[in-house]
Amino acid sequence: MKRLAALALIAPLITLPGCIIIDDSSAPIANDTGRVSRAGLSRIVAANTRNRIGEDRDTVLARYPDDNVSLIHSSVNAGGEEVAVYRVYARTSSTRFERYLVFEGGRLALLTDDRDDIASFVVPED
Repeated sequence: MKRLAALALIAPLITLPGCIIIDDSSAPIANDTGRVSRAGLSRIVAANTRNRIGEDRDTVLARYPDDNVSLIHSSVNAGGEEVAVYRVYARTSSTRFERYLVFEGGRLALLTDDRDDIASFVVPED
């Protein structure tokens, strides 16, 4: 009887416009972008701690699996140096890791997890 009463109270709410019930605990993942094992995620996090400002791009990027790194911006700054922004992204079913690596003249200039921090390095496109 209690179940029937609870259902009678909830049923009208389900039909209200804009009412959406989502349970993503068993929802399939749309794609495998950045998907790694827990051990893989641990290796990526450990690699991140070894980065130092001023290191060359090849050394820094070699620490990460290619599948977890993408170039998201490339331009030339006012001083004529190349500015390249890479995103390192990895996730397990419950954890996400994301870092942005900014290189000026082939050297690491900024390491951040806040995309807003890279705005001062990115030259607006005409």
